Amino acid sequence: MTLATTEPTPWEEPSTWLREPLYTLAFRRGLERHRRATPRAISPTVGTPTGATPDELWRSLCAALSRRSNLRTLELDLAGKAGQRARDYWRRFSRHYRKVGAAREKALEHALTFELMDLSRARRYCDVASAKSPIQHALRAEYPALDLYRQDLLYETDLSRRIIGGYAQNMTQIADGFFDALALHCSFEHFAGSSDVEFVSEVDRVLGSRGACLILPLYMANEHRVYFDPSIVPPGQLASYDDGARLCAAWHYRQHHGRFYSPEALGARLLAAVPSGLSATLLHFVNGQSIDPSVYLRFGLVLHRPESILTI
Repeated sequence: MTLATTEPTPWEEPSTWLREPLYTLAFRRGLERHRRATPRAISPTVGTPTGATPDELWRSLCAALSRRSNLRTLELDLAGKAGQRARDYWRRFSRHYRKVGAAREKALEHALTFELMDLSRARRYCDVASAKSPIQHALRAEYPALDLYRQDLLYETDLSRRIIGGYAQNMTQIADGFFDALALHCSFEHFAGSSDVEFVSEVDRVLGSRGACLILPLYMANEHRVYFDPSIVPPGQLASYDDGARLCAAWHYRQHHGRFYSPEALGARLLAAVPSGLSATLLHFVNGQSIDPSVYLRFGLVLHRPESILTI
């Protein structure tokens, strides 16, 4: 095997044979910097282990949260009707997911949005942390009369185009009670600091009288954890990560922040912030791999009005 001897110019990506050593070096140096900058312990991990099986976590969740009056728990079998809806969704819209990572997982989350909320009763829908989400194509095909808004930190606000920029927990341009439906797909775990709790209050403000906000997935572990990739997180940023959470430096995670709640942390941190005008439904999805082996969805959360557009 002959390796190229010329070094890449600053604007060129390193060749494939060089990428892994460069990442290894960046990971190790980043981990060392963070350990010097914080007194908190940092645990290196491969992937994002949860410390328990989904069934064990579900039993722990039900036991820890059973006395909450504003919470119900539901188990949804993806080998049944919801799974068939997901397969039909993939057959119809898979062409829009060709450039999407974890395409079958994302398509499942989007299909469940259609399954779990009666969008025919909704006037305005907001896809929160939307980025380049392909769900917009399915929404426009299935519900052409639905007023579709997209929100993301990367956007510049332009309400004439139904675009909301800035932080999801601070949608100041949106009137009280404006939306009938909101959904977050593979994004809520990135709400760092207190923004997850603040978002609950914002949901209460912007949801109408029949509104519902769907969060898929809701990441759970046997202990409160925050995963991050030290190769990309700047020094000092860990100071804003949850007190009491285990900090986990995840190899090849490529994300700044990923929160996994423990059953206790979910109750004390998030569900304790749900105001009296909202209810919460905690979901456990089983048999997801009957749809595709790559599916990793296990838990979800819905914040909703007592009389909402939820179908479950």
